[in-house]
Amino acid sequence: MSNKINQGGLAVKSGKLLENAIEDILKQSDIEYVPQKPFESVYGKTSRMDFYATLSDGTRIAIESKNQNVSGTVDEKIPYVMLNLQKFDADVGILVMDGTHFENVPQIKNWAKHFAHDFTTRTKLLKAMSLEEFKEWIIEQTEGRCAA
Repeated sequence: MSNKINQGGLAVKSGKLLENAIEDILKQSDIEYVPQKPFESVYGKTSRMDFYATLSDGTRIAIESKNQNVSGTVDEKIPYVMLNLQKFDADVGILVMDGTHFENVPQIKNWAKHFAHDFTTRTKLLKAMSLEEFKEWIIEQTEGRCAA
């Protein structure tokens, strides 16, 4: 019996590490959140948002994460994720993209950022960012609201 983990198993493991990092950021910032929040996807089926968080001012945030270190099907999943963030009942929808694949193929993250920018309205903000950008954004949100 082989001890090797297949590519799908590695993807799940690296995806879970990214989710853990996001969860740590939320906890350290004292932000209330619900992991794996069920919702109806753009295809009309029950899906789960990685995190549904609420800032102290009541701003509701939907957070989805994708980690990819090698080329694969995640490229085709990004538009689906962005459409679900657009549909999800929250004030802000964020896609956190991490991994060397997104660094090596910047067009994917650029597409997601342009989609988010083009969609953003007065009532809903979409964002696509790296884990580090997410951490900085959360700090800005919590410090800015605490100072006000």
